[in-house]
Amino acid sequence: MDNLIEVKNLGISLTGNNVQLLEEVNFSIKSNSVLGLVGESGCGKSLTALALTRLLPEKVFQVKGDVFFKENNLIRVSEESLAGYRGGRIAYVFQEPTTSLNPVLTVAEQLSEVLKYHCPKIAPKDRRDTMLSALRKVGIRHSETRLEAYPHQLSGGEKQRIMIAMAVISRPELLIADEPTTALDVTVQAQIIELLKQLRRDYGLSILFISHDLNVVAQLADRICVMYAGRIVESGTAAVLIDTPRHPYTRGLINCLPERRDPLSGEFNIIPG
Repeated sequence: MDNLIEVKNLGISLTGNNVQLLEEVNFSIKSNSVLGLVGESGCGKSLTALALTRLLPEKVFQVKGDVFFKENNLIRVSEESLAGYRGGRIAYVFQEPTTSLNPVLTVAEQLSEVLKYHCPKIAPKDRRDTMLSALRKVGIRHSETRLEAYPHQLSGGEKQRIMIAMAVISRPELLIADEPTTALDVTVQAQIIELLKQLRRDYGLSILFISHDLNVVAQLADRICVMYAGRIVESGTAAVLIDTPRHPYTRGLINCLPERRDPLSGEFNIIPG
């Protein structure tokens, strides 16, 4: 399979003082595959995701390297060309749906905006049917009622499903899911993972799945990259990386999993600072 996206020597520093936040990050994602990006909070996972489509403010961050999406280098294309990728061919689902959804707009208004900008071929009279179909696809019950609801009237799981519906309604080629299950309880987490698996099967979707939880990533990813202090320190297939980790930090992450706690004392393992 050809690479859908290939990241080469991606680096991010603070503009003006050259503080390096990300160094020599390299990875690729093939069509219809899932790459898991794992690491602790602050290691650079979200920065990496935002840099792929130049969503970081240029006055604050300086980005170097290359991000090839098929034939085009997204770091070099014009802002006008990039608009066709953001939300269209590359879509995002962020960690906290409550802050991602507009609290004063209904679900219908927010989905309609996506269709207006990224699916202009869909006539206005057909948008409601398209939106209802998208809500049913992501498992929203009573979709007619939910379409007219405001975010505060939805549960946490419903909000995240709405965010996923907004992301995939334009049929993107790549979905970037930045810790989409962190704010949810364990049962809803499992449902969201199954939903992403189903969307991958149905749409041939490629996914960059970002998380600090190796257990969650292992359920979904074909390959995993482990990030530490702004660098990718280890990568490999999910099964091999978890069964035979080579880097000390990867081994530390795996030893921190709940099932690896001390059987006698019941204490959890920790990674020293």
